[in-house]
Amino acid sequence: MRNIPLIYAGTFLGGLNIYAPIIVIYMAQVLGSYALAMSLFAITQISAAALELPTGVMSDKIGRKWTGVAGAMCGFLGVLCYAVGMNFSVFVAGAILLGLSAAFISGNDDAMLYDTLKQVGAPEDFHKHKGRTGSLDQAALGISAFIASGIILIWGLHATVIATLVPLFLGIIVAILMREPSVNSRIEQNIYAHLKTSIKQVFKNRKLRLLTFGKAIAWGFGESQYQFVAAFYKTLIPVWAIGYLRAATNALAALGYFISDKVTKRIGDFKAVFYIGVIGWFVYLAAILMANIATPFIRTAMSVFYGIRMPAQDAIMQREFTDHQRATMGNVVAFFKSLSFAACSLFVGWVADVWSPYVAMITACVLSGLAWPFVYKALKPESKL
Repeated sequence: MRNIPLIYAGTFLGGLNIYAPIIVIYMAQVLGSYALAMSLFAITQISAAALELPTGVMSDKIGRKWTGVAGAMCGFLGVLCYAVGMNFSVFVAGAILLGLSAAFISGNDDAMLYDTLKQVGAPEDFHKHKGRTGSLDQAALGISAFIASGIILIWGLHATVIATLVPLFLGIIVAILMREPSVNSRIEQNIYAHLKTSIKQVFKNRKLRLLTFGKAIAWGFGESQYQFVAAFYKTLIPVWAIGYLRAATNALAALGYFISDKVTKRIGDFKAVFYIGVIGWFVYLAAILMANIATPFIRTAMSVFYGIRMPAQDAIMQREFTDHQRATMGNVVAFFKSLSFAACSLFVGWVADVWSPYVAMITACVLSGLAWPFVYKALKPESKL
C-alpha cells in the first residue's frame, strides 16, 4: 500500500505546474503570435498522439514503475527547454518532450493505481482514490496559480517556468520509489499483436467506443479553451489577477474531485457525467457570451462540476478495460484525445489571430458541445429516470 501515498505525492508534485496560468501569454510574447503559441500545444499533442500507443504497450510489457519514471524525466527535460529556450526551435523540442511525457503517463498512472488497489483486494475503491488524486492535482494547480501571480509581480513571466522545474525534479524521485504491482503480469504477446488486441477491445465495446469519441471532442475543444483562456481573460481583468482566478478555479475543481465518489453513488453515473456536464457547458457558454467582468468568476464557480464529472467518467472506463491491456487501452483513448487537442488548439489560435480571443472562445465552447450526444448514447441505458 505504500504506492498509494506515493501516487498522491507524485500527483501533487506533477500538478505544481507554476507556469500553467500564463504560458500562452509568455509564448505569444516571445513568438509574437497566438497561432504560433497555440501551435506548441498542438506539437505537444501530436507528439503525445504519435507515442501514446507504443508507450501504453511499454507499460503493459515492462511495468508501471519504470514507465512512470520515464514520463517524469521527459516532463522535467521538456520544461527545462522552455526555461532556457528563447526561440521557436527550442520551444518545439520542449513541446515534443512534454508530449512524450504525457504519452508515458496518460494510461500508466491510472493502470498503476488500479493494479495497486487490485493487489490489495480493493479495485472498487478506484473511483474514490481517483477523485482524491484529482483533487490533489487541482489543489496543486491552484497553489501554482497563486505562486505564479506573486512571481510575475516580482520577477516576470519567465521566472514561473524556471520555478516549475523544482517540483518536477522531486516527482522523478517519487516515481523511482514506487513498487511494481505484482498483479500486473507481463504480456506475452509481441508488441504489435498486443496493440492490435487493445485497439479491438476498445472499439468492439460500445460504451468505450462512444465515450472515446465524446472524450476526444470534449478534451480537444475544452482543453484548448483552458489553455487559451488567459488570453481572453486579459481583455477583461488585469494580467496579474489571472493567476489568482486560476487558483480559485483549481480549488473548486479540487472540491469536485474530492466529493465525486459520494455524489456519483448518490445520483448515478449518468447524471454525474451527462447532466452535470451539460449544465456546466451551458453556463460556460453563457458566461463567455456575456464577456464582462463577471465572466471569469462565473466560469470559475462552475469548476466544481468539472471535478465531479471527470473521475466518474474515468472510473466507468477503467471498469470496461481488460487487465492485460489496461494501460494500452487507456493510451488508445488518450491517442484520440491528443489528436483532437492538436487540431483544436491550432484552430482556436487561428480564429483568435483572424478575429479575436472572444470569437475563439465562443467557437471552441460551442463545438465542444458536440461531445454530449456520444456521452448520452454511451450511458443512457444505465440511467434510472
